[in-house]
Amino acid sequence: MFKCLFIGLAATDMGPASYKCCVNSKILLVDDDPSNLRNVARFLRGEGYEVDEAGGGNEALQFLDQASYDLVLSDVMMPDLDGFHLIAQTLSIAPEVPFLLMSGFSNICPDQMVKRRVKDFILKPLDLDELLSKVKRALDAGSHP
Repeated sequence: MFKCLFIGLAATDMGPASYKCCVNSKILLVDDDPSNLRNVARFLRGEGYEVDEAGGGNEALQFLDQASYDLVLSDVMMPDLDGFHLIAQTLSIAPEVPFLLMSGFSNICPDQMVKRRVKDFILKPLDLDELLSKVKRALDAGSHP
């Protein structure tokens, strides 16, 4: 196994004014771990985001077919439909929605991610400050043409 760290967005000084795009942003959270799904959703809602929860890739496709999202925050390894296949299948449903991936495995490399509209990647167990920072950056990047 090899390690790759990918930061899809430039590290910049983004003060609170930079995050105005994020207020009331709608996030689709996808994870097959019910505890992680519940805890991350609760955290993001506490930060002011509207969050829909999908317990796997197939359920996420149903959500994406019925609603618009500003960001999809998805686990990579899921039994029904992994994060990369989820991204591929959203091309026909919601081609513009950016993805932020999370995984307990660090062997996800940039070439896999750039080709698939992944804005960033975060390792589990999640650091909530890091998660919030990456969610804000992904939403901010998505709000600019």
